Amino acid sequence: MISLFERFNTTHSNLQLQGIDNEEIPGKLTVCIEGSIETYNSDAFQDVITTIIKNNAELKSIIFDLLNVSYISSTAVGAFIRLIKLTQEKRIDMSLVNVNNKIKSVIQVLGFANYVKIVDVEDTKKFPMIIQCQGCGEKIKIEKAGEYKCPHCKKVFSFDEYGVTM
Repeated sequence: MISLFERFNTTHSNLQLQGIDNEEIPGKLTVCIEGSIETYNSDAFQDVITTIIKNNAELKSIIFDLLNVSYISSTAVGAFIRLIKLTQEKRIDMSLVNVNNKIKSVIQVLGFANYVKIVDVEDTKKFPMIIQCQGCGEKIKIEKAGEYKCPHCKKVFSFDEYGVTM
């Protein structure tokens, strides 16, 4: 997987990708994006991510960290929409984090915000935190990112480092 990102990065100087596997939560991949996602690189971006999704049967969650994205074109939004369709087919959770206001406004104007989970930095939770179990409604203390089982109803759920339920 890393070699795919390295190959992409050598041919696209204005867009760099870095994949980070989360050792605490197996099956979760964070893709840190830096630069501009534009018309001329969005197909290559989509191809790399599609290859990773199709070749990783254990993948359960993919998070795109847009902290260092300076621009996103409507064509790039189209690439993300196609990735959403693929992740839904594969039953993979997909979300965007650290989306700045400029990028968020493009996403909202194009209607993309209706189809993807966008986690605002100010909405991220700090550990430890108390949550309500989605299965039985009991309150549970979550100490850190990872997988948890409700002691009452035995429902299994996990949280990433942003406090987002996966």
